[in-house]
Amino acid sequence: MSHVVRPAAWLALLVATVLPVSAATRTLVVSGLGGEAKYAEAFVAIAESAAESARGTGAEVTLLTGAAATRETIRDALAELGRVSTEEDVAVVHLFGHGSYDGETFRFNVPGPDPTDEDLSDWLGALRPARQLVVVATSASGALAEPLRREGRTVIAATKSGTEQSAVVFGDYWIEALRALSADTNKDGAVGATEAFRFTNAAVERHFEARGLMATEHARMEGPESGILVSRLEPERLPDAGARRLAARRADVAAAIAGLRGDGGAMEI
Repeated sequence: MSHVVRPAAWLALLVATVLPVSAATRTLVVSGLGGEAKYAEAFVAIAESAAESARGTGAEVTLLTGAAATRETIRDALAELGRVSTEEDVAVVHLFGHGSYDGETFRFNVPGPDPTDEDLSDWLGALRPARQLVVVATSASGALAEPLRREGRTVIAATKSGTEQSAVVFGDYWIEALRALSADTNKDGAVGATEAFRFTNAAVERHFEARGLMATEHARMEGPESGILVSRLEPERLPDAGARRLAARRADVAAAIAGLRGDGGAMEI
């Protein structure tokens, strides 16, 4: 007697037998100094929204905001993330706030001493996961894009270089991407990092065009295009019950398959 193995069943079996059961996504979200009250409140709200979205994907999340977000606590949180992670895990880091660049050194503005590009490169360099995502939604963040590059890591920066030093709107639209049905271009019920980047980049461009302003920020993405999930869309927002069930299955399989893939091509805008 012959047996026919349906493609979906074969794929599920492949994922179950190849991927480590213990693989986890571990996320650190940080909001830095706002300077003015309006920025401080906005950065905390953005960070909390990003953390909530990450938890919705099943990620283990550490959130640092306000006085708790210092050079030392960021260093220690990344050290702990590295300690508990394996190569099979996924590491995600979000930095929201203000950054500065003096032509030589990038600094992420936090209470007390600011972590520099060298600090962040060293701390992130100790992470073991083979797949990593670093999102730096700060002014001057483009200065970090090259220093933080490494195999298997996608770096998303709100600006193209360290010379774009105006306060950025990238973080606001990044959070919008995490909730937008239109950001989910492959219609799997979730938003991956590359999908979120493309949505956010387009939204930032529209922001300045609609106001008749010259754009003061131009986002960039370095490293492999990334399917790392940054959000699962709320089930009730999907078209119908059948589509919701299908999307949930597709998202689970897509996330699993992404772990089997090698690095894709780099994208820069």
